[in-house]
Amino acid sequence: MNKFCERFTQLRIESGLKQREVAERLDLATSAVSNYEQGTREPSIDVLMKICRLFGVTSDYLIGLSEY
Repeated sequence: MNKFCERFTQLRIESGLKQREVAERLDLATSAVSNYEQGTREPSIDVLMKICRLFGVTSDYLIGLSEY
């Protein structure tokens, strides 16, 4: 599993959100969120930035370049 899918899943769970709720907040299909968590798909830059804003983290953290 790559760092992005691990951290994305961890942040979603820690936030107490279901995949459906994250999908709604990001204006995505629930299947896209599921694919991100399974590591079968990666988000576009625009979606990556939305994810960062939603969870209050940096893109470096999400993709594994930083531990913070």
